[in-house]
Amino acid sequence: MTTQLVVNNISRLDYGSVDILNLYSMVGRLATRSETEEDKIENLKAIMQSADKSTQIILAYGAIAKSNKTVKAQIEELLGSLEAYKDKVYYLTDIGEEILYHPLVPSVRVKWNLVPYFKDNNND
Repeated sequence: MTTQLVVNNISRLDYGSVDILNLYSMVGRLATRSETEEDKIENLKAIMQSADKSTQIILAYGAIAKSNKTVKAQIEELLGSLEAYKDKVYYLTDIGEEILYHPLVPSVRVKWNLVPYFKDNNND
């Protein structure tokens, strides 16, 4: 369902294409524990290759960093790498522009609001 929501909203925003990438290369609840350093490096490399060719980078990982220290550290590492692209990094939010949402959150399922991430960085 996440992929469908992303594609639908990207289409509404008149984007030509989308690369959908995950913070972790593995799927499931144990991904944060079972992923090796090599896996993390390869996944970050894939994300950065996509960032190189993208006109806009949209962060939409939701609130998981608030409750999971491992994920928070992974996000911080990613954000450090994305600072080189700070002019094209945006986050998914609702009209209030205060919280970074995941595409499955009801308030952003139908209409996306994209805000520059590095403008004030209040969205952790």
